[in-house]
Amino acid sequence: MKTRTWVFSGLLTLGGLPILVVLEAMRFGGAHVGKIELDFVWYSMVAIPLVWVAAFVLCRVEAQRRQRRQLMWVYRLLPYGAWAGHILIVAFTLQWASGAHRRANERALASIEAAFKLAPNQAENFVARGDLMTNTASYDRAVADFAEAIRLKPAYAAAYYGRGFAYTLKDERDRAFADYTEAVRLDPNHIEAHRQRGFHFRNLGQWDEAIAEFEAVRRVAPDDANAKKQLASLREQKAR
Repeated sequence: MKTRTWVFSGLLTLGGLPILVVLEAMRFGGAHVGKIELDFVWYSMVAIPLVWVAAFVLCRVEAQRRQRRQLMWVYRLLPYGAWAGHILIVAFTLQWASGAHRRANERALASIEAAFKLAPNQAENFVARGDLMTNTASYDRAVADFAEAIRLKPAYAAAYYGRGFAYTLKDERDRAFADYTEAVRLDPNHIEAHRQRGFHFRNLGQWDEAIAEFEAVRRVAPDDANAKKQLASLREQKAR
């Protein structure tokens, strides 16, 4: 019975962590938490169980050697301690990281607003704020900023791409594709606009068109690993 309890607790600790990560990320704005912080969380999934197992073995050996029943309770409680440790690490890491990113966004917004005071009709300022609004999931505000940048500077490829990306995140695919297409027309070497057009064609099963877009990415950036991976996958799909 004791062994089954220990095994069940261990499986709960390891198997429940991915769910916990998702829940904590949703609670603390984890969509904007950086890769370093999330890597730390995932590494803890390996480190803590290893420490737990080592402590378990040492406690059991010492308890048997000294015939001290008190130590036996320690190793029985270790799985629950590991689970609590995981919760604390994930919650603290994501909360700290989310707060750090939020403060960074607030500083960036303050800088952009200061730039607006100096040049209220400069399209680049609207694009900068639109990018920030996109990063903070304020998609409608982002679309409005990019639209104003386009009004001020109609041949601004970055503004069309930014608005297209905001539309993508709003799941307005047709509008997004139209903006990506305009961005490519204005700037044939716009890598990200080609990439997004490639994803659009891939999702529609239009393999030749998608391949052409990712080839355009590689012409501009031959070492682009994502484009290389996408091309291999698309050619495989086309050959089926």
